[in-house]
Amino acid sequence: MSGLGDSGMVMPNGLSGPARTDGAVAPLASQSSAVERTPFYFGPASRPLFGWYHEPVAKVRRALAMVICPPLGHEYVNSHRSLRHLADRCAAAGVPTLRFDYDGTGNSAGADEDPDRLAAWLSSIREAMAQVRRLSGCQEMGLAGLRIGATLAALTSTDAEISFLALWAPCTRGRAYVRELKAIQLTGSSPFRPKPTGASDLEAGGFVYTKQTQRELSGLNLESTVPRAKRILIASRVDFAEDPSLRVAWSQGGLRVEQRRLPGYIDMMAEAQDTKVPHAAIGELVTWVISSGTRQDMERAADPIVCDNARVMQFAPPTVCPDLPVMRHREIRECIILFGRSAKRFGIMSEPVEAAVPTVPIVVLPNAGAVHHVGSNRLYVLLARSLSLAGFRCFRLDLPGLGDSVPDEPERENDVYPPTASAEIALALNTLATKYGSEPFILMGLCSGAHTAFHAGLDLAGHRVAECALINPLTFYYKRGMSLRQPTYKHHVRWQEYMISIRSPARWLKLMRGESDVLDIFYFVVAQARIRIAAKMRSWRRRWNPADAAMTTADDLETDLPRLLASGRELTFILSRMDPGYALLTTGGGDTVKKLIREKRIAIRFIEGADHTFSVRFPRCELIGTIVQHLVQRYRSAG
Repeated sequence: MSGLGDSGMVMPNGLSGPARTDGAVAPLASQSSAVERTPFYFGPASRPLFGWYHEPVAKVRRALAMVICPPLGHEYVNSHRSLRHLADRCAAAGVPTLRFDYDGTGNSAGADEDPDRLAAWLSSIREAMAQVRRLSGCQEMGLAGLRIGATLAALTSTDAEISFLALWAPCTRGRAYVRELKAIQLTGSSPFRPKPTGASDLEAGGFVYTKQTQRELSGLNLESTVPRAKRILIASRVDFAEDPSLRVAWSQGGLRVEQRRLPGYIDMMAEAQDTKVPHAAIGELVTWVISSGTRQDMERAADPIVCDNARVMQFAPPTVCPDLPVMRHREIRECIILFGRSAKRFGIMSEPVEAAVPTVPIVVLPNAGAVHHVGSNRLYVLLARSLSLAGFRCFRLDLPGLGDSVPDEPERENDVYPPTASAEIALALNTLATKYGSEPFILMGLCSGAHTAFHAGLDLAGHRVAECALINPLTFYYKRGMSLRQPTYKHHVRWQEYMISIRSPARWLKLMRGESDVLDIFYFVVAQARIRIAAKMRSWRRRWNPADAAMTTADDLETDLPRLLASGRELTFILSRMDPGYALLTTGGGDTVKKLIREKRIAIRFIEGADHTFSVRFPRCELIGTIVQHLVQRYRSAG
């Protein structure tokens, strides 16, 4: 593969940056000038794993390397940002560090529903340890893990002697962890997400745990294990009472164990858009890691590291997915693309193993909210791979400050609606056009990704954009300082909930008995009416006073929708039936959008039983099937 460097030249080594003739991957510059970051694939040929190697720039570094073992499920998604900072801080302190995705998670091959998950996760850690030894030249090795990742790290250390084991909020007993997952499943039930129907699989936080996986996790008990680590740190949460049982059990077994409480856990594990990096806690962890008795430094290898930047992998959509069209094979190819200034922008291209149809557009997926390029509930990975089986290329990218694209200004990190989003999409499209030719593009995204796709479609008149496909947009015009939880959004969500409630006799009985807040309902209905009246008045003003309307066309959906369509681009909305997207569209678009829908100039697809991020498996699979079917019919049927 090839990338695009600052000069706009295609590089022969497969990634953007200084050209190399040895086939080595050019590292991605870190936020810290003391660190270089290299994305790569490793592990079994048929089931590759994905990781990031964080390497000290200094010629002399410690003769000690580290592997970070992430948590699973929604905790993996929410902690991604903080664990990236942890890896950078360790590398800047002279400790080469590898963070990675287990088999069946993130960018690695496999799926939640695959058998023998516990064995696969432990094998993934061992593969990661072998890789960081190869890349760093260090024989001394340590493991750090968060939550269930800490549990897996401890289990791995029972088979291999390591220098240290750092466990952050470890899940000591697997049975308690599974109970937590079941509680998440139950508390997640709502009009959008039906309660469990008795199926043996557990769905929690948007991820699936099969009956076998639940059984394997429930059987774990760290107190009955004996890690072969020279020293151990148990980092407890400050918001919980400290439980000394694991430290006591291991200390009685003769292990050198220290336990301390670290701040910042709650902020680190908040939803991705709200997460805050616990810099103080990370600093304590790094200090502990490098505080081993004797310091033994080693020189950095003179030769550049050599890593795989592309792999072929087996992929099959989840068995609960509807039949997807044109699924002739079960192999796809994924490759890493670094681009932009100093090769700081990151993305992954999924493509058919066989050559893609030349005229078929490339699908481009910018971030959904602050979630990195795997997407909420791993949706982007599953969608991109399904599209690849159907003959499409699909590029998942991180905008600067999100995921693994380093921002030029650190204060821009975790900005869900960056003001430069359209320029960043243009940069990505230029890179892909240089690499793959003149194929058109489909801009597609969920939530804030829909906002990015919509505005890039409006702004990038000089690029070959065939279609904008918007999935559950929350706003069409974001203003700096605007909260993701704006009252207007809340009103639309609550309106949908009330529309469900009024069909329920039980809810009416609660109202009559005084168990519902009548005053709250009254204020809500008034607020909803005000929104709709304001939208109607805008349409009337446009109709009866065009001159006045012409003065107020900025951030005007009734102006921008026809403008986008007039550029020759298709416009499609894929919406959860109970999400506010359709109401936001019809309210903001007024009479214009109703006319466009009647004339079938806008395509709208509804997904039943889905919440905003498609956190339930069946609606998520229906979404994937709907998108694949739509694109195949529009672009493959004619070809």
